[in-house]
Order: sequence, then structure tokens, then C-alpha cells
Amino acid sequence: MNPFLSVVIPAYNAEACIGEAVRAVLAQPMPAGAFECLVVDDGSTDGTAAVAERAGAKIVRLGKNQGRCAARNAGVAAARGEWIVFTDADCVPSRRWLPSYWAAMQAAGRSATVFTGKILGLPATSAAARFADLTGALDPEKYLQNEALPWAPTGNLALRREDFLAVGGFDPRYKSYEAADLQMRLNERFTGVIVMLPTALVMHRHRDSWGAYWRQQVNYGEGYAQFLLRYAGRWPWTLRRELTEWFKLVPLAARALMTRGDRGLVYRGTLIKQAAHRVGFSSIYYSLRERWLMRLPLAGGSPATLAVPIKKNSRLRGAALPLWLAVGHFMQRAPRRLARMDLPAFLDRLSAEPSGRANQKTLERITRRWCRLPGWRAKDTCYVRSLILFRFLAVSAGDLSLHFGVDERRSQDERWHGHAWVSLDGVPLNPPPSLAEGRIREIYRYSRLTGGISTAGETSAAARLREVAVSLGQ
Repeated sequence: MNPFLSVVIPAYNAEACIGEAVRAVLAQPMPAGAFECLVVDDGSTDGTAAVAERAGAKIVRLGKNQGRCAARNAGVAAARGEWIVFTDADCVPSRRWLPSYWAAMQAAGRSATVFTGKILGLPATSAAARFADLTGALDPEKYLQNEALPWAPTGNLALRREDFLAVGGFDPRYKSYEAADLQMRLNERFTGVIVMLPTALVMHRHRDSWGAYWRQQVNYGEGYAQFLLRYAGRWPWTLRRELTEWFKLVPLAARALMTRGDRGLVYRGTLIKQAAHRVGFSSIYYSLRERWLMRLPLAGGSPATLAVPIKKNSRLRGAALPLWLAVGHFMQRAPRRLARMDLPAFLDRLSAEPSGRANQKTLERITRRWCRLPGWRAKDTCYVRSLILFRFLAVSAGDLSLHFGVDERRSQDERWHGHAWVSLDGVPLNPPPSLAEGRIREIYRYSRLTGGISTAGETSAAARLREVAVSLGQ
């Protein structure tokens, strides 16, 4: 007999927390066979799938990272339950979570299309997590108060599987705000309401540093911009409104500097939050490519698909931008994306992009000008310069390769020095000085023609490449 409920948890590199989430789900006091727990391993490069499987979850594996929307769609496609309950890998459901949903769903008529519950923060000591607690981050009750479109976040969300499939599932284009878009399509198709269940409680692991919180909020700003582009006719956005939102940051910054205690923490956190929203929003809303992308219709079926297929790596492209702006866009966004995935996978995506459109001197001049800007000097590294050459250099023929290596240490006390450079048909274009001296040990090479190859021990190469990804993502 099929279960009544299917719990779907998307997970990407969540080895540290997925086990606790799965154990909390499987410990729910429910009748035997009433529910199942599916973890969708979204192309993780760590032990996420193994940890979740040991904890007792059923695993749905995606060959490569496709984003949380596609992961949830894959989970629903594999689910057998009449109702789907979503939560996240960084959440821990309470003991009354599924029993609360179970009772409400059995009594529900067609007047209820979506159920949601409370989301509270797990105990934490960092300033960023405390700010999230003080302001009720991710609390569905705040989102349900939106008069224009009440909706609930996916960390604690439940709906009928047939309803989900009827509207095409989550739209895979969204970086965030996908739940609001799903609710829009449910409203258009059905006439039901969202039912709030305060006893269906989930504890969320808030971001524990301001850097992580900033990246999360930039992502939220990007998703909100996509949502407004998708429904521009209903909620138009003007440049005047955008400038007004930016100017609001000035008095907020003054309060953040002058106020102490919890009140000051709220002001400082709100400043970081609103500034991150504006950065993310502006980068998407004023992108010509994103405007075109969000106008494409969503085809029916499950998982959700676009009527015109779009490559996921198209976000890195910047093909419609002037060269100087495309280089700056790449410098700003590519390192952060690289920090989320293995270097070989990142370069696979990069090599699939169209061929470059500038010579070496032009690219080096543009890169130097960007690196003179305040806050950009940290990007002036051989890694970033080489990635730019590899991405944008105009090559009509030949084998363009990207190399990574380390200087041989003269003593055990000497620090490692890493290098990156680009070659064309084996001839280095921007060689580091120690290459000519023969002191570099190459650990990894990626060719646009043949792909990547490790030229050192697998363990050593993997460790050094992870250091590259972390340094570029800072």
C-alpha cells in the first residue's frame, strides 16, 4: 500500500546536517507505512547521500547539481504519497510535525490547497543567527500576511501531489522565491487557501556568519527580481522605486552605527539584509538575459520544464553584455559559483560556453581596470586572471588549456605557493616566474578539447583544488 505522506528533502553538500534532519523525520510518531522520507542528492560532492541513506532515507540521485527547484521536482516524481511535505536539509522537524499534518489532511476538503507550519531557529550564539531569531526569519506567518499574495516558504510546506503536478511543479529558473511562484499558479488553477498549523513546527539552522547570511539574502533578492520579471504586468517595478529602496539604506546605516544592544543588532542585520537584497535584485532585474528568460512559458507536466530549454550554465555567460561589463560580471559571480562546486565541474560548464571574443592584451587591460576599484583588489590573483583568459580569449584553432600548479618547497617550513596559467597548444600565455625556473609541479590541467586531468596524486590534487575554490569564493 502506498504511503499517505511523502517527505521530500533536497540536499546539496549537506553532509553535516542531513543525518539529523532524516532522523527527526523518521522518528515521527506515525502509523507504520503512513509516510516515506526521500532525500534528493542534488549532485553533491561530499557524503550527503551516504549519510542520508545510513539514517534511513530513500535516496533520489541527480547526476549533477541542478538547483533546489529541480531537486524537489525529482523528489515528487519519485514519491508515492498522496500528499507531499517539503522541508530542507538544514531543518529539524519537531515530534508533532507530521501528526499535525496527518490530522489536518485527513479532515481537509478542496477548500485547502496548501498547508504550512511554524519555522523557528535552532539555538545559536552567532550574531547573524541571533538577528534571524529576533526578526523571525522564515516565519510563514509573516509571509501569509502579504495581502497581494499570501505564500509560505518551502522549509515547511505541504500540498497534494496531484495539485503539484497539475501546475507543473516548481519553476527551475528560480534562484529563490519559487514557493511564491508555485502559489501563484495554484491560485490560478484552484480556489483553495493556505492553512496554517502552528503545531507543525520545524526548527531551522540559521546562517552562522554574516558572510553566509549576506549570500543567502543576495539569493533572495535575485529570486524576488525573477518573480517580478515573471509577473511584471501585475506588479510593475520602476527605476524610481529602485532608487528609493537604495536611499532607504542611508538612515538605516546611521541607526546601525549609533545603536547598541539587541536593537543595534537588529538595525545592523537589517542593513546587511536590505543591502544584500538590493545587490541581488539589481543584478537580475536589469539583466536583459534574465528578462528574456523569465518571459518564457512554463510547460506542463512533472518535473517542471520550460517550453524552450535553457542551459543551466547560461547564468555565467553574459553574452549579451559589452565585453568590459561581461568580464566584470564574470569576476563578480564566477568565483562564488566555483566555491559551491568542484573545480572540474565548474570548468566543464565554462568550456561549454561560446568561444571568446578578445585578445590577451585587451582582456588584461580590462581586468586591471576592474581590479583598481575599491573592494575589487582582492580579485587580482593569477587564478582570476587565468580564468578570464580561459573564458574570453579569442581562439580560432588550437588547444586552449588552464593549468594549476604549486612551487616545489625548498624546506618543510616554506609555505605552499599556488599558481594558475593558460597555454595555447602547450605555449604558456601568462606563465608565473617559477615556471621558467622549473620549480612548478603541475597538479591539474583542463583542456577545452579533452577536459581535465590530474597530473599529481589524486588526494594531493583534490586538496589543493579545494583550496583554490575556497580562495576564489572569498
